[in-house]
Amino acid sequence: MSLGHLESVPVDTHVFQIASQLYLPHLKSAKTVTTKIYDEIGEHFRLLYGNEAGWAHTILFCADLKMFQDKGIKREKITDKKSKRRKT
Repeated sequence: MSLGHLESVPVDTHVFQIASQLYLPHLKSAKTVTTKIYDEIGEHFRLLYGNEAGWAHTILFCADLKMFQDKGIKREKITDKKSKRRKT
């Protein structure tokens, strides 16, 4: 997706909403994504996730899409396999 630039963070309105809700709440009052805001979001992702910021962007983007959100399916609790072993 990033054509070899894993640090790339493309900022559209969807990513802007994710960033303002989860990371940069002071941006909530902004009406549009300006060049300054675009750069701030990209730099913040790179500060948090380093050279793999583009991967983090993709994961956050996909996780926020309705088609990937929980549809009320009950998930089983994951248990530690060690706790199931018999003590000898």
